Amino acid sequence: MLAPVIAVGIAAWLLLREDKAKYPHDMFDCATGQKYVAETAADHERMAGLGYVHSMDECVIPDGSADPEDSSNLPPQKWTDTASWSGEYAKKGYDGTERVVWFFQTGIRFVDGTSEMDDTTYILIGNKTHTAFRRTSSDRGTIDINKKYTGGTSNVQNAVVYASLEEAEAEVDRLSVEPEYDPTSPQPQKPPEEEEDNNPPSSFPPQQGLNLGQNAGAGSYGGF
Repeated sequence: MLAPVIAVGIAAWLLLREDKAKYPHDMFDCATGQKYVAETAADHERMAGLGYVHSMDECVIPDGSADPEDSSNLPPQKWTDTASWSGEYAKKGYDGTERVVWFFQTGIRFVDGTSEMDDTTYILIGNKTHTAFRRTSSDRGTIDINKKYTGGTSNVQNAVVYASLEEAEAEVDRLSVEPEYDPTSPQPQKPPEEEEDNNPPSSFPPQQGLNLGQNAGAGSYGGF
């Protein structure tokens, strides 16, 4: 008779506990501090199985972490990728293109709003919105930039990295000046106006010029 009595007592205790539980109620992940809402008893049991608690005060601090100044034992903070852009030099060229020398850094932004940036600063030449850059088809002396850092719509591959601000400024100055006419350079021959062109038009579409940030030919530069 003892076993049935014990079983009935446990069932009564569980029923009493359910009656006292209030739904919905908050549950917390000790590792991240994230709050979740338990709408039903099933939600509560599932979250409790994951180690979630009703209050962050219930979170267990590992042994040896009683020192409140020791941040190494605190729950890890959530963070997101971030980037820093600093325009250091800009010039509008003969063709109307504005080229900007950018200092670019990546890093992380913590949940409390603070940021920690990487030690490396990359010097690049790009447009005024840092979404297109001077690039090359080779991967030597270049970096790839994820679109989430530029704010653009596509990733950037093989953006040219310059060794110094002076080198990048000199390159911007060079690109901003219209090239001098070279009479020895081969020029396309225009047919005489009186000569009739009997050649049918080509079925291939005309070749388009390079858009901002597109690769040029192998080993050559494109974009800015």
